[in-house]
Amino acid sequence: MIPFVTFLILSWAAISCSALLSTSFPQKLRLKLFFVFLGCGPILLAYFLEVLLRLLPEQPLIFYTASLFAALILTTFFSISPIKKLFHQFKYRAYQAHLLDMGLFVFLFVFLLLYFWQSLLLPLTQNDALQYATMARIFFSELNLTNYPFIKAHSTGFMAGTCHPLANHMLIFFTYLIQGHSDSFGAGRIIHPLYLIFQCLAIIGFLGYKRLRIALLTCILLLSIPATYQMALSFSIDSLRIYGVMAAVFSLYFTYSKVNATYKMIFWSLFPAIYSHNLGIILIPFYAFYGAAQALIKGNKSLAFPFLSLFPPLLLWGFHYIINFQHFGSPISDNLEMWSHPLVGWKDFVLRASEQTDLTSRLLSSLKIFTQLDNFGFIYLGAAVSGLLVVLLKKYREKVLLTPCLFILFFFALLFYSNFTGMPDLTDGIRYVSTIAPFACLVLVITASKIFGNTKNGSIATVITIFLLSGLSPFSHNIRDDINLTIKKLTSEDLAFHGDEYRAINKLEYFNHFDFIKKGSQTYLIFRMAEFPYYSRNLFIRDYDPRLIPAYENKDPESAFNDLKDLEIDRLYLPNYAKPTIYNTSIRNLLFNPRFSNLVFQNSLFSIFDLELNEFTSQRIEREDRSQSILSRGNIVCDFSDTCSSEVVCRITTSDNPVIISGNTKGSGFYEIFLITRPLNSQGGNEFRKVWSEEVQADKKAIFIQTLIPEKSCFIGAGARLISGDYFELSNIEFYELIRENME
Repeated sequence: MIPFVTFLILSWAAISCSALLSTSFPQKLRLKLFFVFLGCGPILLAYFLEVLLRLLPEQPLIFYTASLFAALILTTFFSISPIKKLFHQFKYRAYQAHLLDMGLFVFLFVFLLLYFWQSLLLPLTQNDALQYATMARIFFSELNLTNYPFIKAHSTGFMAGTCHPLANHMLIFFTYLIQGHSDSFGAGRIIHPLYLIFQCLAIIGFLGYKRLRIALLTCILLLSIPATYQMALSFSIDSLRIYGVMAAVFSLYFTYSKVNATYKMIFWSLFPAIYSHNLGIILIPFYAFYGAAQALIKGNKSLAFPFLSLFPPLLLWGFHYIINFQHFGSPISDNLEMWSHPLVGWKDFVLRASEQTDLTSRLLSSLKIFTQLDNFGFIYLGAAVSGLLVVLLKKYREKVLLTPCLFILFFFALLFYSNFTGMPDLTDGIRYVSTIAPFACLVLVITASKIFGNTKNGSIATVITIFLLSGLSPFSHNIRDDINLTIKKLTSEDLAFHGDEYRAINKLEYFNHFDFIKKGSQTYLIFRMAEFPYYSRNLFIRDYDPRLIPAYENKDPESAFNDLKDLEIDRLYLPNYAKPTIYNTSIRNLLFNPRFSNLVFQNSLFSIFDLELNEFTSQRIEREDRSQSILSRGNIVCDFSDTCSSEVVCRITTSDNPVIISGNTKGSGFYEIFLITRPLNSQGGNEFRKVWSEEVQADKKAIFIQTLIPEKSCFIGAGARLISGDYFELSNIEFYELIRENME
């Protein structure tokens, strides 16, 4: 019920605010701009809440709730007349839609229902969304914003280098306010699918009712991109950000084609972009680029964009960037003090993680929207072909395509610049490159409609082409495959629908460790920030906390162990990927020495180690020549007796010969080492990765990698992966079963 009420309130705010904004513009444009500006309503609400918290912090909750509803009621009072006029205009035109258009509308409606259903059902797992929800929870508990950005550790242990505008945070804060608590994400599930709707409505408003069929096909194509679907399933915060960019770009088209560069249009069109995300600031140079392009194309220098008109919206909507200047010395930053520490090597880590270590990999990364079909489908390839047709053949050119095409070119210029200057932020993952998805879909659909023509058969051919290109990914892909969540599991389990997020998250294979964490009150040193602060109430210290520097720099394992104990750290919480705070610091020595650490939990994504001083004895596990599961040298099949421990270490000894063997590989470079365990009666395998050295040949000592054996009879193996390279086999491997005796 609460999510439904939240949806109604946000929709009410959207309609009222959008109706008021659109009255400032010419009559012929009002309905179009109403649809384009619909998403501004909730963002204005978020802005209002932020201003309240900054000017009047730590007031009773009823004060913020009452102020919020008073503002909404006042807005509604002034918007009644504009809403009536817009409704009459819409009602007069709606009956002219064709049967094919109505069929596409029904399909789009079902599509959006699918997104809503999953958003209400699934637990929160996306990194940024979890961090935003955690920050909003802190804001809700303290009712002030003095700790933001969290570049220093909060009393809870939370810290993050992000310094984005607070639109998303405040919308989550609003949902906490409505439901009266921040114990669960709850009504916040509405935000992402709601902004997918606003994206679709903005496209419809941009093209107008005369091109309703093209608008509906564009929306269907946008929602069918696998990346859009993946972001929706993990509650990505990007639907609001993408909407903000869409509203700004669409408004700019109206500014130069219809309104003749009115300052009011510029003022409002920048608002959703620069207040929703730091990336919105790219609209400032794009506005200048667009004005120069218009002046060049039309031969009219007066069309060049007046820079002075940017200052009022920047001062009002972008005061956050001024605050960033105070903290970081720049309007945009994603920085923590420890990231500049030479021991951490943060920049090198980012380049390796994004696999952009050389010129070729950077070029491929810049073009990945054309090559990663599993993430982006054929949409961008089709848009690229369409763009070439628009450039080469005059008959395919449309005035409405100019703005989307210019933004795509501008974005690609930024993308290449970012990659080739060693800042791969725009191509990190699938999120930022998806900013151009709506514009690519527009170019593709409009060009396809020009190719096939406006006849009945041509319209059907266009529809078929778009459906084939889309692949209808939400229907053809396994739902939430990355966390082993299927249609059957969705329909058989009432996961997060009733608000029991802790029960829900523990049902997912990769996140089933929170039940284990909740059983104790230990303080954790965490090497992954997203899930732990949100789903765990345990105390923690993040791996980039400056208090850890003495422990990191201490080369003696026992002294480093004592340094961590002085900070009252009991456990280490690790993901299955490389972190420089592990492999570049003393932590690797603690993890690879069973005397100081004890592996107590492990699944495919996370490992948890107890920091304990142990005495241990070990029994070498001999290879048994009885199973065809032995795949290569060093891999064994073993049986454990009932009296033996189920904890095993892999000891990899280096000698004069390199540990890694494969062709001409000589063991140098950055490697990711992992163990594999698999029950003998299972066909699948689980990989447990632990990074242990950059230069394998440099370390002549025995390296221990701990793993937990899931069953008494199992297959054990070991391997390695060269970053930006292939998998390799490991040699000189011995497996031992551990028997521990605690020393403390």
